[in-house]
Parts: sequence; structure tokens; C-alpha cells
Amino acid sequence: MLKVLVPIDGSSPSKRAIRHVIQLSQSHEPMELHLLNVQERADAPQLMRFRKTEEITPAQLRHGQSVLTAARRQLDRAGLKYQTHVLIGDPAQKIAEFAKQGGFEKIIMGTHGRGGITGLLMGSVATKVLHLSTIPVTLVK
Repeated sequence: MLKVLVPIDGSSPSKRAIRHVIQLSQSHEPMELHLLNVQERADAPQLMRFRKTEEITPAQLRHGQSVLTAARRQLDRAGLKYQTHVLIGDPAQKIAEFAKQGGFEKIIMGTHGRGGITGLLMGSVATKVLHLSTIPVTLVK
């Protein structure tokens, strides 16, 4: 069974990555799917003046789970089983580390997401994951 990591940020490309995974599952061997959302660390001094880390982290984890909701619905409708994960940190670094530590065989992700204009043709997170990952990465436009 192919172990696949699908990073989700709620963007259109990440939604297309989920559709791609569903198509693959219908024409290939079964997959062990894991959805991952990575929340960037919220450590801005302005925020830290009003909230403690003990309050911020749980809120970020809840927000990460909410970002995964649409992908979960799509996979539920397709009858696919999956696990969800939310991490906090640098998205590309966390994706690559999680994939390596989890023994994943493939990463399937959108070409760009919510990273701003830093990656015009391909998002900066996707570019970094390509460079950091030791496993195959499939990018979905």
C-alpha cells in the first residue's frame, strides 16, 4: 500500500491535489492517505502582548483542523480513509520532516497556495519542499 502525504492549505491548488488523489485511488493500488496542514508559528510581538503561547497554540491547531475540513469532506464522499495532522512551524520544513519521519513514499501537493507573491510560477512552499524532500513529490496545478 502506497503511503501518501497530502499537504493542505485550503487553496485552490491544494483542493485540486485532493481531486488528483481521489482519481489516483480509483485507478491504482490502495493508498494510506495522510492530510497535513502546517500553521506558521504565530510569534509576532504584537500578538504575544495580548495572548500567551498556551492560548495561541491550541487556536492554531483548531484553525489547522478547520482548513482540512473541505479535503476531509471530499475524501469522505469518495469513500477513502485518511488521517489528519496539524503542525506548527515553517511549512516546507515541517512537510519534508514529517514525510521523512513518517516513512511516506510520496508527497502530493498543490503548486502554490497561500504564500503570497514570492513564488509566481510555483509557490515558495512547493519549491522548498522539492528541495528539502528526499521522497518523490507530485505537484498539482
